[in-house]
Amino acid sequence: MHCFNIRSCRIVDFSKDVKSIRNEKFTLFCTLLRRTIRKQLVKTAACLGSHIKSVIKSGKEDYTIKHYYTMQDLKLFMMMLGCRPTGRNTEQHDMFFGIAPTIRNLVPDIKAFWPEAKGNIHVDAWREVTQVDGYQVRILSREEAVAEGGSDKLFFLNLGGYKAGEFDEFHYKMLVVAPDNGAAIKQAKQSAFYKHTGFQGATSHIDDKFGVDVDELYQVKDILPVDIKQKYSIQITAGETSTADELHLGYFILDKL
Repeated sequence: MHCFNIRSCRIVDFSKDVKSIRNEKFTLFCTLLRRTIRKQLVKTAACLGSHIKSVIKSGKEDYTIKHYYTMQDLKLFMMMLGCRPTGRNTEQHDMFFGIAPTIRNLVPDIKAFWPEAKGNIHVDAWREVTQVDGYQVRILSREEAVAEGGSDKLFFLNLGGYKAGEFDEFHYKMLVVAPDNGAAIKQAKQSAFYKHTGFQGATSHIDDKFGVDVDELYQVKDILPVDIKQKYSIQITAGETSTADELHLGYFILDKL
């Protein structure tokens, strides 16, 4: 169909213009749709990233966070906890080990570990464990750990000793890598603390019996929270380590980590 355009003084192919207009409208619609989808995706990604950061910072359990970190993000943390439960005259201490992307994520596990404290817990010392005596420490899923195997194990020992004239028992906490309990104890007895903290009638020792006839010797994997033990494993590999793990010392409020 043709018509005469008076203003432009030209013959217009009306049917062709209609088709062209439809194509232009469709193209414009597609462009706007792509822009809208792109903006929405960017907004959604930003919201999700912000949500994950807030969950990590708060230390709260959340279903979504479990789906957005990788095995490389997981770390082994060693902490000395302190509190004064009701009925106690002095501050009490205990050791806690956990696996998480950050120390903040372990807050719910820490509170569950020491329920008598009713949440009034602080951290006196903590360490992200990445190496021990020339061995590298990393976290694997239980499936990966079964496939890779390995005979070396990570042990935690709490040594106790005395000093003449001091009304106290002193402690030295250490991590060692060894194939079994006997080898771990042998290493502990070579430490300067074990050799020099004690005197006749009050010798140094390893506190708390566990599996062998000495006090306080644990494989770290055995004292992790139950749900963590069911999902992850600790891999020990010999290798060069450039720097020692940083020790964080002080009075750290649990909910402000």
